[in-house]
Amino acid sequence: MNFKNPALSIAMALTFLTASSGIAQETGQESITRASIHTPMPGMKAAYEEGVKKHQQWHKEHNDTWTFNVWQITSGPRTGDYVHVTSGHQWGDFDLSRYDSKAHGIDANANHRKFVASTETRFWKRLPELSTIQENGGPAPMVRVIFMEVKPGKDALLTSAIKRMREARAKSDRIREGFFYSSVNSGSRGIYMLVLPQKNWGDMAQAGYRTRAILNEVYGHSESQLIMSRFFEAIEKPTSSVIYVYRPDLSYIPAK
Repeated sequence: MNFKNPALSIAMALTFLTASSGIAQETGQESITRASIHTPMPGMKAAYEEGVKKHQQWHKEHNDTWTFNVWQITSGPRTGDYVHVTSGHQWGDFDLSRYDSKAHGIDANANHRKFVASTETRFWKRLPELSTIQENGGPAPMVRVIFMEVKPGKDALLTSAIKRMREARAKSDRIREGFFYSSVNSGSRGIYMLVLPQKNWGDMAQAGYRTRAILNEVYGHSESQLIMSRFFEAIEKPTSSVIYVYRPDLSYIPAK
């Protein structure tokens, strides 16, 4: 995976994509997200989507207890691809067997994997200390996903700057609701992901009040400059963002 452009690592999704049900709520529990991006073969999107629907029916028939939310990338690199996300897990959950894995693989191959040109999977850990949303209520119609690649050894510098930004927004009553994640398999350079739920495209207009202006308002020009300089010192390159739209027709949510 090429992290020279963090946006290429879609797994993100998500919750990675963020707004999945089933987040571990107990204090001290990690919340791990697995997200896979699927690129359908040329001309096979319709067949791929139909195959995903059939495979999700397999999960339903086998009473799978995991939620699988599917998002489609509508802006940025890999526009048109699909992100499959399961969230709110602990690491040990991925060792458990919920069904016959061989039968599951046969069904997936027969229905939608045969239409996939490439697949990319990543794991993300939710960071409650940086998030402004602590509990998920369900998938948002859209999410804006912002990626930050951090220089080696600069994680603490980045997180301290982000905390000051969060504090400033809270003091100015301009909270930007979102979830923060860190990639758990990104090598020496950390990858952070901010997921911002949106109701619709109109919500983009509400994101226009810039962080720097809020910092100036709350802390003054000198302190604002210091916080921003720490932030830019920590990141490898300017942040990048993409938009995901939720596809409930392709998702699987177990019955309660």
